[in-house]
Amino acid sequence: AAGVALDIGKFAIALGVMFLNVLFYLTLTLMLGTLSDGRGAAIGLPIAFLFGYQIILSLAPWLADITPWGFLVGAGSPVPPIARVALGQAGLPTAPVIATLGWCILFTIITLWRFGREEF
Repeated sequence: AAGVALDIGKFAIALGVMFLNVLFYLTLTLMLGTLSDGRGAAIGLPIAFLFGYQIILSLAPWLADITPWGFLVGAGSPVPPIARVALGQAGLPTAPVIATLGWCILFTIITLWRFGREEF
């Protein structure tokens, strides 16, 4: 489909980064679920965050370096950075990977803190 042979190692790295992207939205949803009493905020905000990234990045392009959006846009190329990694054309975008991992850890810590304070 790509027109070239894929290296399994680079493809696995790209797949791991996409797992990190999904983990970001999962931990964000869990954190918002513990912080709010309603379901709307817990699911609506992550969906708005997911689908509204193009509008937000047009206003503040620097956010691509500190969010998982850096996996999808960048370097002035129509091919997403994560696809270039899988094809072996570019290196891993380290700033978004480190920042997204940090966000996931922060969201998990906040979620666990709220679980500890919640009365069932």
